[in-house]
Amino acid sequence: MILLPDENFPLPVWRSLRRLGWDVDASRREAFYGKPDADVLTEAIRRGCVLLTTDGTFAAQDNVKPLLALSAGIVCIQQRLIVTPPPAQAAQRISSSLRMYEHVLEGRILYLEENGIRWEPDSP
Repeated sequence: MILLPDENFPLPVWRSLRRLGWDVDASRREAFYGKPDADVLTEAIRRGCVLLTTDGTFAAQDNVKPLLALSAGIVCIQQRLIVTPPPAQAAQRISSSLRMYEHVLEGRILYLEENGIRWEPDSP
């Protein structure tokens, strides 16, 4: 599984994910600045990557919904969960969730929130 952080995903957290053994492709991260979310997701689909974002409104956008089914999945992490704790701790939580749910992530959004997780579409 290759992870693609969007332009707002904190550098220290994705570096910590790399240290945990995840393949994080941040090679064109700067190219996402100012791009519509649908374009960012299209790039993730083209590369076969799971998109990492902190944008909680990502899936609510009409131009993103049709693309979701084509994606390897999206992990949307509540901003507070990756800003407040140390990066290694935030990365560990993300890593644990990815390992637990990677087999059902394709075409879905996994929201990591303070009070647990939720899915879109509904739970697998």
